[in-house]
Amino acid sequence: MPLSKSARTGLLSRVCAAAALVLIPFSSGIAQQAPEQAEWAPCAQCHERIVKHFEGNKHSVKGVKGTPASLGGGCGACHGDISDHLKTGSTDKLVRLSDKKTPADQRSGTCLGCHSSGRHLTYWDMSKHKKNEVACSDCHNVHGKKDRAEVNYYRTTVFDLEQEACEVCHLQVRNQFNKISHHPVPEGKMKCSDCHNPHGTLNHAMIKADSITQLCTTCHADKRGPYIWEHPPVEQNCLTCHQSHGGVANKLLTERQPNLCEDCHDWGRHPSNFYDAKLGFIPPPGFPVSPSSRLVARSCTNCHSNIHGSNAAGTAGKRFIK
Repeated sequence: MPLSKSARTGLLSRVCAAAALVLIPFSSGIAQQAPEQAEWAPCAQCHERIVKHFEGNKHSVKGVKGTPASLGGGCGACHGDISDHLKTGSTDKLVRLSDKKTPADQRSGTCLGCHSSGRHLTYWDMSKHKKNEVACSDCHNVHGKKDRAEVNYYRTTVFDLEQEACEVCHLQVRNQFNKISHHPVPEGKMKCSDCHNPHGTLNHAMIKADSITQLCTTCHADKRGPYIWEHPPVEQNCLTCHQSHGGVANKLLTERQPNLCEDCHDWGRHPSNFYDAKLGFIPPPGFPVSPSSRLVARSCTNCHSNIHGSNAAGTAGKRFIK
Protein backbone atom coordinates (compact mmCIF):
# COMPACT_ATOMS: atom_id res chain seq x y z
CA MET A 1 0.00 0.00 0.00
CA PRO A 2 1.66 3.34 -1.04
CA LEU A 3 2.47 5.82 1.73
CA SER A 4 0.75 9.14 1.96
CA LYS A 5 2.65 12.38 1.46
CA SER A 6 2.67 13.13 5.19
CA ALA A 7 3.92 9.61 5.98
CA ARG A 8 6.73 9.91 3.43
CA THR A 9 7.76 13.26 4.90
CA GLY A 10 7.86 11.84 8.42
CA LEU A 11 9.91 8.82 7.29
CA LEU A 12 12.41 11.06 5.50
CA SER A 13 12.88 13.25 8.58
CA ARG A 14 13.54 10.17 10.75
CA VAL A 15 16.15 8.86 8.25
CA CYS A 16 17.92 12.21 8.22
CA ALA A 17 17.97 12.33 12.01
CA ALA A 18 19.46 8.83 12.18
CA ALA A 19 22.13 9.73 9.63
CA ALA A 20 23.05 12.80 11.66
CA LEU A 21 23.53 10.64 14.75
CA VAL A 22 25.85 8.33 12.79
CA LEU A 23 27.94 11.19 11.42
CA ILE A 24 28.42 13.00 14.74
CA PRO A 25 31.32 10.73 15.91
CA PHE A 26 33.12 11.16 12.58
CA SER A 27 32.77 14.93 12.62
CA SER A 28 33.99 15.07 16.22
CA GLY A 29 36.97 12.91 15.26
CA ILE A 30 37.91 15.33 12.50
CA ALA A 31 37.62 18.20 14.94
CA GLN A 32 39.95 16.38 17.33
CA GLN A 33 42.61 15.85 14.64
CA ALA A 34 42.96 19.52 13.80
CA PRO A 35 44.88 20.50 16.98
CA GLU A 36 47.23 17.52 16.47
CA GLN A 37 48.09 18.60 12.95
CA ALA A 38 48.73 22.11 14.27
CA GLU A 39 51.68 20.79 16.34
CA TRP A 40 54.04 21.37 13.42
CA ALA A 41 52.08 24.22 11.83
CA PRO A 42 54.56 26.88 13.06
CA CYS A 43 57.39 24.99 11.35
CA ALA A 44 55.48 24.76 8.06
CA GLN A 45 55.72 28.51 7.59
CA CYS A 46 59.43 28.12 6.70
CA HIS A 47 59.81 24.36 6.14
CA GLU A 48 56.77 23.80 3.97
CA ARG A 49 58.28 21.09 1.75
CA ILE A 50 59.58 19.05 4.68
CA VAL A 51 56.27 19.24 6.55
CA LYS A 52 54.40 18.27 3.39
CA HIS A 53 56.47 15.11 3.12
CA PHE A 54 56.27 14.48 6.84
CA GLU A 55 52.49 14.53 7.21
CA GLY A 56 50.97 11.11 6.82
CA ASN A 57 53.99 8.90 7.49
CA LYS A 58 54.24 6.80 10.62
CA HIS A 59 56.44 9.23 12.47
CA SER A 60 53.84 11.96 12.15
CA VAL A 61 50.93 9.64 13.03
CA LYS A 62 52.47 7.71 15.92
CA GLY A 63 55.75 8.99 17.15
CA VAL A 64 55.77 12.70 17.84
CA LYS A 65 52.29 13.74 18.92
CA GLY A 66 51.62 15.04 22.38
CA THR A 67 54.96 16.81 22.74
CA PRO A 68 54.61 19.89 24.99
CA ALA A 69 54.08 23.14 23.13
CA SER A 70 56.99 24.63 25.10
CA LEU A 71 59.31 22.37 23.10
CA GLY A 72 57.74 23.34 19.82
CA GLY A 73 55.11 20.65 19.52
CA GLY A 74 55.65 17.56 17.36
CA CYS A 75 58.92 18.66 15.74
CA GLY A 76 60.44 19.24 19.17
CA ALA A 77 60.20 15.52 19.94
CA CYS A 78 63.23 14.94 17.71
CA HIS A 79 64.80 18.36 17.35
CA GLY A 80 64.74 19.31 21.03
CA ASP A 81 63.72 22.68 22.45
CA ILE A 82 62.85 24.76 19.39
CA SER A 83 61.11 27.57 21.24
CA ASP A 84 64.07 29.94 20.72
CA HIS A 85 64.22 28.93 17.08
CA LEU A 86 60.57 29.87 16.63
CA LYS A 87 61.06 33.22 18.32
CA THR A 88 64.45 34.40 17.08
CA GLY A 89 65.54 31.85 14.46
CA SER A 90 68.45 30.72 16.65
CA THR A 91 69.68 27.15 16.00
CA ASP A 92 71.87 26.87 19.11
CA LYS A 93 69.55 24.50 20.98
CA LEU A 94 68.40 22.48 17.99
CA VAL A 95 69.33 18.83 17.45
CA ARG A 96 70.11 18.94 13.74
CA LEU A 97 69.88 15.33 12.63
CA SER A 98 71.16 15.98 9.12
CA ASP A 99 74.09 18.18 10.15
CA LYS A 100 77.41 16.31 10.08
CA LYS A 101 78.75 18.77 12.65
CA THR A 102 76.35 17.33 15.24
CA PRO A 103 78.04 14.34 16.97
CA ALA A 104 76.85 10.99 15.62
CA ASP A 105 75.97 9.74 19.12
CA GLN A 106 73.68 12.71 19.66
CA ARG A 107 71.94 12.24 16.31
CA SER A 108 71.49 8.49 16.83
CA GLY A 109 70.49 9.00 20.45
CA THR A 110 67.44 10.94 19.30
CA CYS A 111 66.25 7.93 17.29
CA LEU A 112 67.21 5.38 19.94
CA GLY A 113 64.97 7.17 22.40
CA CYS A 114 62.07 5.36 20.71
CA HIS A 115 63.70 2.58 18.68
CA SER A 116 66.14 1.10 21.21
CA SER A 117 63.83 -1.85 21.95
CA GLY A 118 63.99 -3.22 18.40
CA ARG A 119 65.63 -6.64 18.13
CA HIS A 120 67.60 -5.61 15.06
CA LEU A 121 69.29 -2.91 17.18
CA THR A 122 70.47 -5.28 19.92
CA TYR A 123 74.13 -5.07 18.86
CA TRP A 124 74.18 -1.47 17.68
CA ASP A 125 76.66 -0.36 20.35
CA MET A 126 79.28 -2.83 19.07
CA SER A 127 78.55 -2.44 15.37
CA LYS A 128 81.13 -1.24 12.87
CA HIS A 129 78.80 1.56 11.79
CA LYS A 130 78.55 3.06 15.26
CA LYS A 131 82.30 2.72 15.83
CA ASN A 132 82.86 4.63 12.59
CA GLU A 133 80.47 7.39 13.73
CA VAL A 134 77.65 6.58 11.32
CA ALA A 135 74.35 8.00 12.57
CA CYS A 136 70.81 6.87 11.78
CA SER A 137 70.15 9.99 9.72
CA ASP A 138 73.11 9.18 7.45
CA CYS A 139 71.06 6.34 5.98
CA HIS A 140 67.45 7.10 6.92
CA ASN A 141 65.23 10.05 6.13
CA VAL A 142 62.67 10.47 8.90
CA HIS A 143 60.63 13.13 7.12
CA GLY A 144 59.94 11.21 3.93
CA LYS A 145 61.64 10.75 0.59
CA LYS A 146 62.94 14.01 -0.83
CA ASP A 147 61.06 15.51 -3.79
CA ARG A 148 58.42 12.77 -3.68
CA ALA A 149 55.50 14.21 -1.79
CA GLU A 150 53.15 11.47 -2.99
CA VAL A 151 55.11 8.80 -1.09
CA ASN A 152 55.89 9.30 2.60
CA TYR A 153 58.57 7.01 3.94
CA TYR A 154 59.36 7.05 7.61
CA ARG A 155 62.01 4.36 7.78
CA THR A 156 63.84 4.04 4.52
CA THR A 157 66.82 5.43 2.72
CA VAL A 158 66.70 8.58 0.65
CA PHE A 159 67.61 6.50 -2.40
CA ASP A 160 65.47 4.32 -4.66
CA LEU A 161 67.46 1.17 -3.82
CA GLU A 162 68.96 0.22 -0.50
CA GLN A 163 72.18 -0.59 -2.33
CA GLU A 164 72.56 3.04 -3.37
CA ALA A 165 72.65 4.16 0.24
CA CYS A 166 75.32 1.61 1.18
CA GLU A 167 77.48 2.44 -1.84
CA VAL A 168 77.92 6.04 -0.67
CA CYS A 169 80.56 4.71 1.72
CA HIS A 170 81.31 1.22 0.36
CA LEU A 171 82.75 2.27 -3.00
CA GLN A 172 84.81 -0.89 -3.40
CA VAL A 173 81.71 -3.04 -3.11
CA ARG A 174 79.98 -0.89 -5.73
CA ASN A 175 82.83 -1.63 -8.13
CA GLN A 176 82.48 -5.35 -7.47
CA PHE A 177 78.78 -5.25 -8.31
CA ASN A 178 79.65 -3.66 -11.65
CA LYS A 179 81.63 -6.74 -12.70
CA ILE A 180 80.16 -9.25 -15.10
CA SER A 181 79.44 -11.93 -12.49
CA HIS A 182 77.63 -10.61 -9.42
CA HIS A 183 74.78 -11.22 -7.04
CA PRO A 184 71.57 -9.63 -8.43
CA VAL A 185 71.70 -6.65 -6.09
CA PRO A 186 71.88 -3.93 -8.79
CA GLU A 187 68.84 -5.52 -10.44
CA GLY A 188 66.84 -5.12 -7.23
CA LYS A 189 66.37 -8.86 -6.69
CA MET A 190 68.49 -8.82 -3.54
CA LYS A 191 69.32 -6.24 -0.90
CA CYS A 192 72.44 -5.67 1.16
CA SER A 193 70.38 -6.34 4.28
CA ASP A 194 69.55 -9.85 3.02
CA CYS A 195 73.05 -10.85 4.08
CA HIS A 196 74.13 -8.04 6.43
CA ASN A 197 72.51 -6.39 9.42
CA PRO A 198 73.65 -2.75 9.16
CA HIS A 199 72.74 -2.21 12.80
CA GLY A 200 75.27 -4.75 14.03
CA THR A 201 75.81 -8.45 14.75
CA LEU A 202 78.38 -10.51 16.62
CA ASN A 203 79.79 -11.89 13.37
CA HIS A 204 82.40 -10.77 10.87
CA ALA A 205 81.20 -8.11 8.40
CA MET A 206 77.89 -7.96 10.32
CA ILE A 207 76.52 -10.97 8.42
CA LYS A 208 73.19 -12.44 9.51
CA ALA A 209 74.49 -15.94 10.28
CA ASP A 210 77.08 -17.59 12.48
CA SER A 211 79.35 -18.36 9.52
CA ILE A 212 79.74 -17.59 5.82
CA THR A 213 78.76 -21.13 4.88
CA GLN A 214 75.53 -20.98 6.88
CA LEU A 215 74.68 -17.65 5.31
CA CYS A 216 75.26 -18.87 1.74
CA THR A 217 73.29 -22.10 2.18
CA THR A 218 70.29 -20.07 3.33
CA CYS A 219 69.65 -19.52 -0.38
CA HIS A 220 71.89 -22.19 -1.93
CA ALA A 221 70.29 -25.06 -0.05
CA ASP A 222 71.38 -27.64 -2.64
CA LYS A 223 75.00 -27.05 -1.55
CA ARG A 224 74.25 -27.65 2.12
CA GLY A 225 74.54 -31.45 2.12
CA PRO A 226 75.12 -33.56 4.15
CA TYR A 227 77.47 -35.45 1.84
CA ILE A 228 79.35 -38.69 2.18
CA TRP A 229 82.27 -37.06 0.42
CA GLU A 230 82.61 -33.42 1.40
CA HIS A 231 84.89 -30.99 -0.37
CA PRO A 232 86.81 -29.39 2.54
CA PRO A 233 86.71 -25.78 1.21
CA VAL A 234 82.93 -26.01 0.94
CA GLU A 235 82.61 -27.08 4.54
CA GLN A 236 85.03 -24.45 5.80
CA ASN A 237 84.23 -21.25 3.90
CA CYS A 238 82.51 -20.59 0.58
CA LEU A 239 84.75 -17.55 0.07
CA THR A 240 87.72 -19.86 -0.45
CA CYS A 241 86.54 -20.22 -4.05
CA HIS A 242 83.84 -17.57 -4.52
CA GLN A 243 83.56 -13.81 -4.30
CA SER A 244 80.76 -12.49 -2.12
CA HIS A 245 79.73 -9.47 -4.22
CA GLY A 246 81.07 -9.82 -7.75
CA GLY A 247 84.02 -10.83 -9.90
CA VAL A 248 85.25 -11.29 -13.45
CA ALA A 249 85.17 -15.10 -13.38
CA ASN A 250 82.02 -17.11 -13.97
CA LYS A 251 79.84 -18.11 -11.00
CA LEU A 252 81.49 -15.51 -8.75
CA LEU A 253 84.72 -17.54 -8.63
CA THR A 254 87.84 -15.84 -7.34
CA GLU A 255 89.64 -16.87 -10.55
CA ARG A 256 88.96 -19.00 -13.59
CA GLN A 257 89.30 -22.74 -13.76
CA PRO A 258 91.60 -24.67 -13.79
CA ASN A 259 93.79 -22.03 -12.14
CA LEU A 260 91.43 -21.94 -9.16
CA CYS A 261 91.62 -25.68 -8.62
CA GLU A 262 95.39 -25.71 -9.06
CA ASP A 263 95.77 -23.37 -6.10
CA CYS A 264 95.24 -26.45 -3.94
CA HIS A 265 95.69 -29.41 -6.33
CA ASP A 266 99.27 -29.26 -7.58
CA TRP A 267 100.41 -30.30 -11.04
CA GLY A 268 101.84 -33.64 -9.87
CA ARG A 269 98.74 -35.62 -10.76
CA HIS A 270 96.62 -35.98 -13.85
CA PRO A 271 96.42 -33.82 -15.95
CA SER A 272 96.60 -30.44 -14.31
CA ASN A 273 99.62 -29.07 -16.13
CA PHE A 274 100.25 -25.36 -16.05
CA TYR A 275 99.43 -23.47 -19.23
CA ASP A 276 102.63 -21.94 -20.54
CA ALA A 277 104.17 -21.24 -23.93
CA LYS A 278 104.11 -24.94 -24.78
CA LEU A 279 100.45 -25.44 -23.90
CA GLY A 280 98.58 -22.49 -25.34
CA PHE A 281 96.30 -21.89 -28.27
CA ILE A 282 99.05 -22.45 -30.85
CA PRO A 283 102.46 -23.79 -29.73
CA PRO A 284 105.44 -21.74 -30.83
CA PRO A 285 107.44 -23.01 -33.82
CA GLY A 286 109.78 -25.83 -32.97
CA PHE A 287 107.63 -27.34 -30.21
CA PRO A 288 106.28 -30.72 -31.36
CA VAL A 289 103.16 -30.55 -29.18
CA SER A 290 99.50 -30.01 -29.84
CA PRO A 291 97.45 -27.10 -28.50
CA SER A 292 95.86 -27.80 -25.14
CA SER A 293 92.36 -29.20 -25.30
CA ARG A 294 91.61 -27.91 -21.81
CA LEU A 295 92.36 -24.24 -22.29
CA VAL A 296 89.08 -23.17 -23.93
CA ALA A 297 85.54 -24.28 -22.97
CA ARG A 298 86.86 -27.04 -20.71
CA SER A 299 87.64 -27.16 -17.03
CA CYS A 300 87.98 -29.44 -14.04
CA THR A 301 84.23 -29.44 -13.46
CA ASN A 302 83.60 -31.04 -16.86
CA CYS A 303 84.43 -34.30 -15.13
CA HIS A 304 84.31 -33.41 -11.43
CA SER A 305 80.79 -32.04 -11.70
CA ASN A 306 79.68 -32.47 -8.07
CA ILE A 307 82.48 -30.33 -6.77
CA HIS A 308 80.62 -29.20 -3.63
CA GLY A 309 80.09 -32.75 -2.42
CA SER A 310 79.01 -36.19 -3.53
CA ASN A 311 76.99 -39.10 -2.18
CA ALA A 312 78.10 -41.53 -4.87
CA ALA A 313 79.78 -44.76 -3.85
CA GLY A 314 83.41 -45.64 -4.40
CA THR A 315 86.06 -43.60 -6.15
CA ALA A 316 83.46 -41.74 -8.26
CA GLY A 317 82.10 -40.08 -5.16
CA LYS A 318 85.52 -39.58 -3.63
CA ARG A 319 86.63 -37.70 -6.72
CA PHE A 320 83.31 -35.82 -7.02
CA ILE A 321 82.65 -37.29 -10.48
CA LYS A 322 79.06 -38.32 -9.65
